[in-house]
Amino acid sequence: MTWSDVLLAQLIDPFRIALIVGLGWTTLRLRQNSGIVMPLIAGTLFFAVMLPMTLPMSGAPSQIQMITGFIANVIILAVLASFWLLLQRFRR
Repeated sequence: MTWSDVLLAQLIDPFRIALIVGLGWTTLRLRQNSGIVMPLIAGTLFFAVMLPMTLPMSGAPSQIQMITGFIANVIILAVLASFWLLLQRFRR
C-alpha cells in the first residue's frame, strides 16, 4: 500500500473519527484545568500509535501507519476545530 492509500483509509475510518471527536470534546470540557494544546498533541500521538498496534492494516508497515495516522488525526482535528470555530462565530 502506498502512503496515500493508507492516509485515505485512515481518514475515512469511523473508529478513528469517533476517537478524535471524543478527544476534542473532552479537551473543550477540561480546557480550564489542562489547557488545549498539550492534551490535543498527546491525544493525537497516542491514537496514532495505539490504533496501528491494536488494529493493523494488511500490507502496510507499522511505521507508515503511525506517521500517516498522526497526519490523519491532525487533519480530522483541524476539520473539527474549524467547524467548532464557525459554530462559535455564528452563535454570536
